[in-house]
Amino acid sequence: MAGLQLQSLGAGVLLILLAGILNSGLGYYLLRTGRRTNSLILEADGKHVLTDSWTSFGVVAGLGLVLLTHWKPFDPLVAIAVAANILWSGGRLVWRSAVGLLDYSDPDAGRKIRSRLDSICSELSIQYHGVRFRTTGYRQIIEVHLLFPSLTSVAAAHALATILEERLSAELGMPAEVITHLESLEDHGEVHHHEHYTGKPE
Repeated sequence: MAGLQLQSLGAGVLLILLAGILNSGLGYYLLRTGRRTNSLILEADGKHVLTDSWTSFGVVAGLGLVLLTHWKPFDPLVAIAVAANILWSGGRLVWRSAVGLLDYSDPDAGRKIRSRLDSICSELSIQYHGVRFRTTGYRQIIEVHLLFPSLTSVAAAHALATILEERLSAELGMPAEVITHLESLEDHGEVHHHEHYTGKPE
């Protein structure tokens, strides 16, 4: 009925602020490590710890504003802002987890894959088409059709395809399984045209 009597504000605020700073350091470390290793679990842990730090900073900010202005609604308003930030961070994590299960292809990843393919294929004098990719957990699965002149031996084509598979995986900076399909440069269009209308490989 009388309201809460605040005591030992100085020591309490200092402890909360110290905890917030420590949580911030730990949270950013986990978040950076998760992004570097493509681990959604580590990213989620990092964001979880960061929301703890934002909660601590929100408590200090709300209390400071109330003490400076003597306007008590500042405390719940800051708490609402902190809660909104937690919901936003959590919602984004849930969305990323969901699209991973739904076989979602990230457009940024697609641009990076095609950029590296253009560079590698130019060096190896190979043409390509039919790129498909998807993310499963921590790795990319990439399929690409490579075009070789009909006089190229299977051994030579396979050797170049192996070089491309190894280089593409290494240059993407993340685990990747690259699957190549070798085709004849001269008649691949006719073959695909036949498959399109019959549904059967020629």
